[in-house]
Amino acid sequence: MEEEYVILAQYPHYRIYRDGRVVREMYTRMHQDKKIMLAEKEIKQHVGRNGYPALCVRNTQDKVVKVYTHRLVYEAYYGRIPEGMEVDHCTGDRTDLSCLRLVNHQENCRNPVTIERYKKSNARDQGKYDKDRLVNAMSKEYEDNVIRIYLEMSKGGTKPVKIMVFMAQAHINFYRAKRIVKAYVNEHN
Repeated sequence: MEEEYVILAQYPHYRIYRDGRVVREMYTRMHQDKKIMLAEKEIKQHVGRNGYPALCVRNTQDKVVKVYTHRLVYEAYYGRIPEGMEVDHCTGDRTDLSCLRLVNHQENCRNPVTIERYKKSNARDQGKYDKDRLVNAMSKEYEDNVIRIYLEMSKGGTKPVKIMVFMAQAHINFYRAKRIVKAYVNEHN
């Protein structure tokens, strides 16, 4: 029995199977109003650093484009992916194409398997993240510490500060640093 496959309009030379296999059909020119197929070739997939299988295919403009396998299978079997939506693996296994669903980014991040994956890869688990820093980020002591670092680096406010070095040393982003320092300068002038 022949396996079921779908051919998408944007990739007309490719047969897409439900298990994620993609086969390119190679034809000769038309002969008496019939296409004669010369060969078929399964497209080799590679797994990127992000863990998602992907492959390169030619679109209708004959441009080679990288396509994630799960997105290709979803479009082939369930329909177009609307703007702002993502294809989620219900099982959390990025290579498993048997359980795909369409979700927004927030819902995709709430997937329990995704949450566990982020916890394992988070710098907090590698000892590079100060757990209390998140709690203390809004405290007066935190702002005082930022001001102390600013005054040390600027020699009492008389010397300009290299902002990137200051941000790294104070563990703060640009806008928050600007707000804290501006408030301090306004208060003491």
